[in-house]
Amino acid sequence: MQTKFRVHEAAELLGLHPAHLYRLIRDGQITPKGQHPLYFTKDALRQHIRSRYKSFDYLFPEAQ
Repeated sequence: MQTKFRVHEAAELLGLHPAHLYRLIRDGQITPKGQHPLYFTKDALRQHIRSRYKSFDYLFPEAQ
C-alpha cells in the first residue's frame, strides 16, 4: 500500500481542492513530511482527519 502522497493525491483523498490543502499547510493545520517535493504520510493524513472529525476514533478504533 502507498505510504507517501503528493499534494494532489492527498487533496483527492481528503476530498479537498489542492489550493485548500495548501491553505491548510500555510495555516499549520496539516504538516507535510517532505519539502521538495511536498508529500504527506498516511499518518499525517489520518491525524488531520482525527482533528477534523472527533468521531473518527469511535468509528474506526482499529485505525489507532
